Parts: sequence; structure tokens; C-alpha cells
Amino acid sequence: MKIELGKRYINAGGTVVKIISDIVDSPFYDYEGCNGLSYTKKGRFSRIYITQSDLICEVNDRLYELYLTEQISKKYFLLEHINLWSK
Repeated sequence: MKIELGKRYINAGGTVVKIISDIVDSPFYDYEGCNGLSYTKKGRFSRIYITQSDLICEVNDRLYELYLTEQISKKYFLLEHINLWSK
């Protein structure tokens, strides 16, 4: 997965993170998320360890809107993303 500025991703902890800026002065990280964390081009928070903060998939806008308007639960939101991205 290649991370893109302005897009939203789900991290391994189940939180939606929007990529809000490029990082130009870091040799290790390329983007900053709305959560204040830095990420590599592949969505990794740590270059060494697998963490709950690692980004695992891009957010589907239709599902996100349903989730934000409480038409679907967080569990259903996450399960549908697993179904979308694990094919």
C-alpha cells in the first residue's frame, strides 16, 4: 500500500487517520497524520516494529460516511474494510 496525502487510512488499532502533510526534513518518514504521528510511504509508524499505529488499509468513503452518520457500527465498518481489502 502506498500512502497518499489527503487520504484516510485505518490503523491496526481500528482508528481512522487522515494524512495531512508531507514531511520534507526527515530521512525516515514521509507523511504526518491527523493524530500527530509520522509515517513512511508504506504506512509504517515504526521502521523497526509492527505497531497498532501502522496504517493497514485505505478508508472506503461510502463506508466512512455510513459510520460517521451512525448508520453502521464501528465493528461493521472495520469488518467491511477487511472484506474489501483482503480479496
